[in-house]
Amino acid sequence: MRLIGLTVIFTVSLTLVPLAVEGQQTGKVYRIGFVGFQSPGLESRMIAYFQDRLAELGYVNGGNTSIAYRWADGKSGKYPLIAEDLVRAKVDVIVTPCGAVLRAVRKLNQTIPLVVRSNGGTPRAR
Repeated sequence: MRLIGLTVIFTVSLTLVPLAVEGQQTGKVYRIGFVGFQSPGLESRMIAYFQDRLAELGYVNGGNTSIAYRWADGKSGKYPLIAEDLVRAKVDVIVTPCGAVLRAVRKLNQTIPLVVRSNGGTPRAR
């Protein structure tokens, strides 16, 4: 679990690094869309770990970063609606639990970077 979380944080930070140079000049707040398959209660450890690791890298939720959490409540059929909501919110990067969100976002927008977090392997940036 720690390795997966660390890999997600590393991938998200690599995605945000090019934006950081621009952000230092403009004071931009980076918007991260985080898609959870279950609910905040069931994924609270992952949320805490995610926020802690981002903070270690200098990305503080409510400071220079804003995280938009969206929850599927165990229903993968919600992914297209969640994807549409995050694209409309103009997030800078989306962290997703699976390829279904990736496909839904790609149908709507080709420019938002995606980080797919997985339970059994290394997350990949798309």
